[in-house]
Amino acid sequence: MTKKKIPFELMHGAGNIFMVINNDELNLSLDEFSEFMTKEYPLHFPVDGLMAYRVSDVKDYEFIIDFLNPDGSHGAMCGNGARCAIKYHKENFEEFPKESNKVNFLMAGTIYTGFYLFSGKNVSVTFPNEPMVKELELETDKGIIHAFYVFNGSDHLIIDAINHGINAIDFFQFDFRSLAEPLRHHPALPNGANVNLAMTTHDNLIKLRTFERGVERETAACGTGALATAYIYQNHKKHMNLSVFTGDYPIELQVQSGDILTVKKENDSESLSLIGPAEFLTIDEAFAMYSDFQQRIQ
Repeated sequence: MTKKKIPFELMHGAGNIFMVINNDELNLSLDEFSEFMTKEYPLHFPVDGLMAYRVSDVKDYEFIIDFLNPDGSHGAMCGNGARCAIKYHKENFEEFPKESNKVNFLMAGTIYTGFYLFSGKNVSVTFPNEPMVKELELETDKGIIHAFYVFNGSDHLIIDAINHGINAIDFFQFDFRSLAEPLRHHPALPNGANVNLAMTTHDNLIKLRTFERGVERETAACGTGALATAYIYQNHKKHMNLSVFTGDYPIELQVQSGDILTVKKENDSESLSLIGPAEFLTIDEAFAMYSDFQQRIQ
């Protein structure tokens, strides 16, 4: 791809910062977007991913989102990215306000339903398929790590912090990277995985930190990670490798950004919905958000 200016907008979902590009105007391929992210990247600070938006020409869904990681990889679902895409669509490509707050879209080969809630203050995305789960015992230099592998459109490891001796007082401050990075590349995981460290609290809030595959660092939030974590704690209560959790859906998770993501079970269905904030950002606002996050985890 020859070097050229590509217009974009910036958004964040619960602290995840994304670049959003209208690909109807550009008609670029995934390979060209991958090259843009890895060789033509225009910002002086990193984002957590790129979303290429296209209007759909079929009646089953209104738009299509292709999601790319900072390393140029693609093909996985991104929950907070999806929520930002819903807001991007609603505020840029639909008459506003619109009577219906519902929208269907295609992402990572699956049709999802989104809801634009409370005039866009919160955005929800519903995952139609029940997650796949496998229990793992992973050999590491630090000993055996007990984890749950979850696939819900993206690959995740869920690790209970208390069960592995991590102190609640410095949960959001300790060196998470040294624990997470070897697990992200563990040989038991052919595709790698996002690594989620969870800690339950007495008031049934779950605190969550995530090291993301494709970003290759801890991020301020992870939507599919929050959904996978809530599912494990709700469906594997009293498991010997999980700390006590007595809550029920809807489940609230506090992510590293400080924002709250909510996972809700839909009535008479195995579908789960991810709910939380999604906002547009200026470049200065995005840089300030990224800088504040880096200061918290150092």
